[in-house]
Amino acid sequence: MIQAVSRRRGRPQIHEAAVSREQILDAAINAFAASGFEAMSIRALTRELNVSHGLVHHYFASKRELWEACVDVYFRSLRDQMIQLAPTPANAENPADAAREFIRVSVRLSARYPGCVRILLDEGAQGGERLDYLMSRYLDPVGKAWVNAIEQLDDSSAIRAPDGRTLFFLITFGGSLPFCAPALSEHFEGESLQSEDAIERQANLVADLLVDGIRARE
Repeated sequence: MIQAVSRRRGRPQIHEAAVSREQILDAAINAFAASGFEAMSIRALTRELNVSHGLVHHYFASKRELWEACVDVYFRSLRDQMIQLAPTPANAENPADAAREFIRVSVRLSARYPGCVRILLDEGAQGGERLDYLMSRYLDPVGKAWVNAIEQLDDSSAIRAPDGRTLFFLITFGGSLPFCAPALSEHFEGESLQSEDAIERQANLVADLLVDGIRARE
């Protein structure tokens, strides 16, 4: 168990000055994604970075503070890009095309931030304060707008909209999950999903499957 530390931070050793706060966050987001919050070890992280335990605590007083810093960097970037890039289907001239592009953007961003998807899945299974932190700061602003858009799509002749929850899970933990489980993904036939071309093909495939599936039938 990690010992509680004082809020007073010590100075990092001179030979550790080359390891920045950003590098610690890069390694920590992967560690939280791989192990989950409870099992993630600060000592294992310092061994991976080849730095002292005190260097991490120079920047972050606790594991929870480190987790929040990771979330604030990576989930904020994910949220902001989603808001910037994804169209709102309810306000689009062609709701089906807008829904298709929204799904493509979601899959592309999941490929870019697989650690965020894995953290969300882990925290979503447990619930509690950390999930509340994720939802209130980063997911609700995007999710509420998308759910409202989905509800309005029922007025369109082009789409028979599912509920927002179902569509969220199909996109985030369905079509995007191969990026978070590359070892499992490679056991199936087909190309690796590591290249930009492969990511784009996966995004198009998921968008086509979902939008064609919810397109209104006469």
